[in-house]
This record gives sequence, structure tokens and C-alpha cells, in this order.
Amino acid sequence: MFYRFLSYSYVAAFNLWLMLCPSALSHDWQMNSLPLVTSLDDIRNIGTCIAAAFLLCTTCKILSDIDTQKHSPQVLAVLLLIIPYIPASNLLVTVGFVVAERVLYIPSMGLILLCIYGLQTLLNHKKASNWVVITTKFFVGFTLSVFVARTVLRNSDWMSRPTIIKAGLKTLPHNAKMHYNWANYQRDVGDTQTAVNHYREALR
Repeated sequence: MFYRFLSYSYVAAFNLWLMLCPSALSHDWQMNSLPLVTSLDDIRNIGTCIAAAFLLCTTCKILSDIDTQKHSPQVLAVLLLIIPYIPASNLLVTVGFVVAERVLYIPSMGLILLCIYGLQTLLNHKKASNWVVITTKFFVGFTLSVFVARTVLRNSDWMSRPTIIKAGLKTLPHNAKMHYNWANYQRDVGDTQTAVNHYREALR
């Protein structure tokens, strides 16, 4: 039960990382795409602790200022980040998936608001030097450019059945369902030998 909790907690941290760095995307995260956490010395527990500490510190900051409503945008951001994800977290009830990027749409809005609020606070700080302002603006511009480029590349993955399966297979080469789907496609186009190879890989 404890390791199950650690595994689901890691999934939550992984989802947070996906929003920050969507480098590994897949249309299907089943079939042991994320191995279970089975020991306390699993290095992934560090990521879980960092994510938990971030959310805990942010929540404590909000609660400490709730009477003065000093950080109302921050409150809204955290609510959007956490509450919509809870039903899909597997922590309260079991759902039929491990990771699903579609459940991150609203939490992404919360994360964006949180980032904007933080940047606004930084840039409006009285002690913020010109160097800090310029560096921050450059970082924001660079980050936006990277995310736009990632979106364009991801759109190309969804152009057709083979492109989305190949993209998933590249991201999760150990996922049996990806090999099964690719084998089905190869069978449909008449490449029997490739289909057989991937069927065998799916059964391993």
C-alpha cells in the first residue's frame, strides 16, 4: 500500500514535470510506461519530494496571506493547478489510466498563471536591476519559442495514424501496446515481417 502511494505520488510529480518540460509525450501511457516505485531508494522519489515541497510551500504561502487577499492571483493559480487534477490522480479513486495529457489542460492554466505572477512580482520588485529585467525577458522569450516549436512538432505527430504511433514508439520503446499498434499498422499495409517482429516485441 505504501509503495502504491509512492507510485501514484510519482505520477503526480511526473505530470507536473510534463507541464514544465513536455519533452516526452505519448498518446498512450499504458503497459508499464511508468515503472512502479518499489523501494525507498528509487531516485524518482527525489522528484516526488521536490514537487510536494513546491506545492506545500506555495499552499502555505497562500494560507498565510488569505486574510489580506494579498496574493489572489496565486490562489486562483494553485486552485487551477491542483483541484482539477485530483480526480485523475488515482490517490482518491482508481481511474483507468496512469498518465493522460488531456487531464493537464486546466492545471496548465494554473501553472501559467503561477509563472506569470512570479515573473510579474520579480520584474516589479524595487531592487530588480536592469540586468535582471533583461535576463528575465530573454528567458521568457526563449521559453515561449521552445514551447511553440514543441507544439509545431507535436502537431506533426498527429498528422496520421503511422506518425502518431511512431512518435509514441520513439517516446516509449518499452511499451508493449505501442509495438502492438505498430504491428497492426504494418500488417494492414502488408509488411508482414515487420508486423511479426513487433508482435513478438509486444509479447516480451
